Amino acid sequence: MIWVKDVMTPISGFLTDTDTCREALQRVMDEDAAGWPVVDSAGEFVGLATPRALGRLLKEEGPETPCLGGVEFGPIVLKATLPLETAWSRSFQVAAVCREDGQIIGILSRSALAVALYRRAEFQVEELEAVLNSAHNGIVVINREGMITSFNRAAERFTHVPKEKALGRHVLDVLIPLGLLETLQTGLSEYSQKFRVGRHTYIMNRDPVKQEGKITGAVGVFQDISEIESVSQELASVKALNRELDSVIQSSSDGFVVTDAAGSIIRTNAAFENMSQSTAQELLGRRIQELGEGEIYAHSLLDVVLERRHPVTVTEKKQDHSFLVTGSPVFDEEGRLVRVVINLRDMTMLNQLRQELQESQRLSEKYHLELAELRQRGDTGGMVASSPELEEVLELIRRVAKVDSTVLLLGESGVGKEGMANLLHNRSPRAEGPFIKVNCGAIPEQLLESELFGYESGAFTGARREGKIGLFELAHNGTLLLDEIGDLPFNLQAKLLRVLQEREVVPVGGTRPRRVNVRILAATHKDLEEMVRLGKLREDLFFRLNVVPIWIPPLRERRADIVPLLHHFRERFCKKYGLQREFAPDAVEAFYQYDWPGNVRELENMVERLIVMAAGDLITLGQLPPVFRGPSEEGGGVSVHTLMPLREAVLEVERQLIERAMAKYGSTYKAAEALGVNQSTVVRRLAKLRRNADNA
Repeated sequence: MIWVKDVMTPISGFLTDTDTCREALQRVMDEDAAGWPVVDSAGEFVGLATPRALGRLLKEEGPETPCLGGVEFGPIVLKATLPLETAWSRSFQVAAVCREDGQIIGILSRSALAVALYRRAEFQVEELEAVLNSAHNGIVVINREGMITSFNRAAERFTHVPKEKALGRHVLDVLIPLGLLETLQTGLSEYSQKFRVGRHTYIMNRDPVKQEGKITGAVGVFQDISEIESVSQELASVKALNRELDSVIQSSSDGFVVTDAAGSIIRTNAAFENMSQSTAQELLGRRIQELGEGEIYAHSLLDVVLERRHPVTVTEKKQDHSFLVTGSPVFDEEGRLVRVVINLRDMTMLNQLRQELQESQRLSEKYHLELAELRQRGDTGGMVASSPELEEVLELIRRVAKVDSTVLLLGESGVGKEGMANLLHNRSPRAEGPFIKVNCGAIPEQLLESELFGYESGAFTGARREGKIGLFELAHNGTLLLDEIGDLPFNLQAKLLRVLQEREVVPVGGTRPRRVNVRILAATHKDLEEMVRLGKLREDLFFRLNVVPIWIPPLRERRADIVPLLHHFRERFCKKYGLQREFAPDAVEAFYQYDWPGNVRELENMVERLIVMAAGDLITLGQLPPVFRGPSEEGGGVSVHTLMPLREAVLEVERQLIERAMAKYGSTYKAAEALGVNQSTVVRRLAKLRRNADNA
């Protein structure tokens, strides 16, 4: 144990309140201290003069100013016999140190305390590494990924694999299967497992490594029983850092105790404390020879190890318990014995402990799987899903995301096919790879081939000198979404089929195929089977794309999603534009009853339009387009409900058609295309309708 007095800076006298700032600063600098105690005229301690405070006082008041202006009053005072860990828990930068009678005897800075704690931790790590390397048994430790983190000298000797080539590599790349990965998965300890390598027979014990109740690795301890003929096991669990090394030791069901060369106990684990019926505080610092026969089963072994200076294994029976006790000496670089490691195993409790551990691990695994499943079901990746119909689609997305099968997303325009594709990618093992989207109908046919497959240098006039990588290669190790696959030109379908079959592309102007590792997703609102029948889509390509078809129902078939989507988009656009808008109940009901031919996209555009155009904070039914207040589209489209002049009736029908097109498509360009007129015509009609509405 290291105390505060061991790392403090001793003081030789005090500063007084009559000392000048210059004298105080000179004293602190001469002593190379983080501060110096100051007493008043009565000799009472009042505070610490620190270099920083004195420097500020010197700059502001001058060197002859009394030093009291540079004193930090009421500082933390630590007792000299305080352990370093307790001192570290106190909040201070510079503290005074006193004896038991309160007399100030030194100064301690937080930086000096940190250095002392670090050096002690570093020594403990080296000490535990020495324990591992001195063990007679081979010890291999892996982390949760199966990578080897510890590999002692005995393991090198048994496996003929140098430690440098083992550390940091996967256990299956270094050793024959030892069962450590199974231990990592099941969390079950296994003992006395025999296996043969060449002419040698080994016996192995495997235990999981637990930290804070979780399995963080596995340790295997094996011994060559072809030479020693008796079963002996020593579980020495350690890793690169002190906390991990200590976790290995504490997770062992064997009793574990380390003594120095004189037999004084310097480290134990919980199992040893139970066997000795003592606490760690009662054991640490005591000589193991002083413990009585009824308390412990290892004291008699120490003298034998000290005498023979090599590992010794004995069996002992105490109070109907049979113990296997192994003692191993640890030597420093100069050959001096510095530690003795003693391992105790209660063989009578082995079966009982194994059954209890199996049950505990079974429950833990069960709860873990149930929790993971609940979390996965609750995570929709940002998709708003309240209806059973969309929940079924999301459940199917979660299942197929785990495999690399080609997925065909089907559904009307605006139902969210691209969002589903993005969710599928993010839930797949390729989530860390790129997600490339291409709209097959938005790129001119002349450019689509070079965009998808790339081209070589000089492939055609205007091509880049260095060529260009296609989208398939950009999506390597990731996912490629072919949106609007029904618009893919017929002459490119054979080339796409080759990519799907061979997983290789040939750039335009190239001759050598390039391998690509890409998962293909396709999406369309068209009837691909009808296109196959009409000869517009290759049948073999259809079969390649239609491996896992997923139909996304339109919004009118899953009305339970309409109101949640309405509030979702309202919150998004209110936040985006810094507005505060609410929908009246009659407006919400109108949204619910409307058939939404443009699906989610139409709903999103309509909410944005109402948010930015509403005159007040409450959006009512009267502010919605007439299509929401009249009969639904199922009733026969636009309508005039009363007698009026023919010219006014024509204008009313024109207004309904334009408003429906704008509500569905959200842009004058697409609305004009749907209505079969020029964009300028739609713009002029909208302006006229708005003027008429303002005049009314």
